[in-house]
Order: sequence, then C-alpha cells, then structure tokens
Amino acid sequence: MTETIKERVRRVVDETYLAGLGVDPADVDGETDLYSLGGDSLDVVELTANLELEFDINSLDDVEFSTINEITTHLEGLCNGKHI
Repeated sequence: MTETIKERVRRVVDETYLAGLGVDPADVDGETDLYSLGGDSLDVVELTANLELEFDINSLDDVEFSTINEITTHLEGLCNGKHI
C-alpha cells in the first residue's frame, strides 16, 4: 500500500523533528504548533531538508509553516493530483 502525502509528511516529522526533540509523536496532532515543542530555526531547516529529500523537491526554502497540516496542504498543492 502506498503512503498518502499526509502519512509521508507525518512519518518524516515523527522520525526527524520530533525524535530530535525527544517529543512523543502521540502528543502531537496536525494542528500542534511545531515551534511550541522547543525546536529552533536549525531544527526547521533540517526538517525542511528531510521533506525535500522525501518528496524529491527543492521548493520548501521560502515556505513558512508551523503545523503538520500546513506542510501537508502545501505539498498536496505542489502535487496537484500527481504522485510525488
């Protein structure tokens, strides 16, 4: 079974950003402000780089997001019905 964009985003956030901060993914939902968890700009840069690798894109540098849902919505817009 192929992962949805939302599932892929969540996996990358859980495995990189949340793991690096020592945050239990069960405590974070799609609307949780990722900055409120204690991350800083370097953590966000690392998350962005991991998302770009996962989705094979280079277009997240200028995107501002603070929740998993915002990331997912942006990537779904980039996808526009195509598999990325």
